[in-house]
Amino acid sequence: MKVFREDGSVLIEELVLARGFRRYIGLMFRLKMPYEGLLLSMEGTEFIHSFFVFFPFKAIFLDDDFRVVETCIMKPFTVKRVKADWVLETSPEKVVKKGETLVIR
Repeated sequence: MKVFREDGSVLIEELVLARGFRRYIGLMFRLKMPYEGLLLSMEGTEFIHSFFVFFPFKAIFLDDDFRVVETCIMKPFTVKRVKADWVLETSPEKVVKKGETLVIR
């Protein structure tokens, strides 16, 4: 899958959808970002953490329409509380604006 901006430009070339066990493990125990982007459902939770993630990453929080609700740089061993439907984890260099709608296909 790819992630596109509203103007059609590509934000992420290779997106991995985390399901099942991968959703619970996420980026834990990694020394570097293994994917260009990792999409996780936030169903049933309002928190993400970076426990046992040994590098900073950008968390892009999305609503059910894939509109950007909030972004932050997650440093190792931190917790963030956000009401969102999805979180897109990617490299800190990726820039998106709050309110921007992303297209995933």
